[in-house]
Amino acid sequence: MFPAIPQDWEDAGFLRLRAAGGFAVSAARRGGQTEWICVESLAGQPLCLKLPPELAKHRARVHGCTCEWDGEQRLTAAGMAAGERLVVCARCLKSLQFNVPSSPARWGGKKPV
Repeated sequence: MFPAIPQDWEDAGFLRLRAAGGFAVSAARRGGQTEWICVESLAGQPLCLKLPPELAKHRARVHGCTCEWDGEQRLTAAGMAAGERLVVCARCLKSLQFNVPSSPARWGGKKPV
């Protein structure tokens, strides 16, 4: 979920980034570990999700659509309908927090254009 995040960035997150196949993906990372992932189907296509090791090794909870777990790191949801969500989290869903900043982010200390 966070392949290009520098090691120094222990906390990161994003909401509803568009992904190939017609999906909107959200995720959060705290303390250098992926805490949760949410994948929403926009087009009703099948989904195959490779989980980060920190979620796979703890047998993370899966909420939402029916899916198959290969026992390793892959979740497959063959019949995901448009608008359906798959949430994978290390803890109970109640502990999830969606923090959206009130002001635009500043990259490198510069104001966004």
